Amino acid sequence: MTDNPSKGFSFIEILIVIAILMVGLVSLGQLSSNMLKGLRNDELFQRASYVAQEGIEAVRLARDESWVNNILNKAQGTDYFLSFAGTEWDIITVDPGLIEGTFKRVVRFDDVYRDLLDNIAPSGGTLDASTKRVKVTVSWG
Repeated sequence: MTDNPSKGFSFIEILIVIAILMVGLVSLGQLSSNMLKGLRNDELFQRASYVAQEGIEAVRLARDESWVNNILNKAQGTDYFLSFAGTEWDIITVDPGLIEGTFKRVVRFDDVYRDLLDNIAPSGGTLDASTKRVKVTVSWG
């Protein structure tokens, strides 16, 4: 009578191989999911960059049209929004809603101060009435 101990081990070995394969497949699934999320975030970031750049260009166009009417009178620390009205951009205080159904763009104007050497000063100095600092922020959720 011959004992064949390898029959008992083959079943355990098969279970171990299946477990290893399952762990590998789950890991690949997680990796794929994380890569897709990363690609989606990269795409959103790139689109948000375009929306921000568009905001900067819109403020430049408004400045070039009329510094006094479009930029000089903007209050410091106030949230402004951009609205395209026919052929030109308007800088408004009413939120027009999401851009492309995803992005919110906020424009802020700040006063600029200059030091004794006429350089922009981080704080203090003399108010430069002919200069404004513009900050365009784009967010999405």
